Amino acid sequence: MQPNESHQMPEDLRIPGIGEGLRILREQRGLSLADLAEKLDCDRSRLSKYENGHNAISVAFLESVAQALGESPEAVVLFCLNQRYDLQGTSAWKMMQELCTRVRGVMDKPSR
Repeated sequence: MQPNESHQMPEDLRIPGIGEGLRILREQRGLSLADLAEKLDCDRSRLSKYENGHNAISVAFLESVAQALGESPEAVVLFCLNQRYDLQGTSAWKMMQELCTRVRGVMDKPSR
């Protein structure tokens, strides 16, 4: 990547397999599907399709969900992957945490 290129993720990039984790995280925050849909200004059925695994969530929408839940997108992805694969305490979990830290560092740097 050239120094002047943007470090933004493509908005149409899809992340499959994290719906169950999103549902658990939403419920831990005490939010109903309708509550979160209202915060996101989107249709409840759209959220339901993500949570039930019928649709893969886009990075752009994941960022909106994370903000509505008071979390970083990286933390939401880690939480969801751990819910699906029970990775906590494994070397894969540690590598993902390190990767998220590095990605966050790159994303936080202003583009030139």
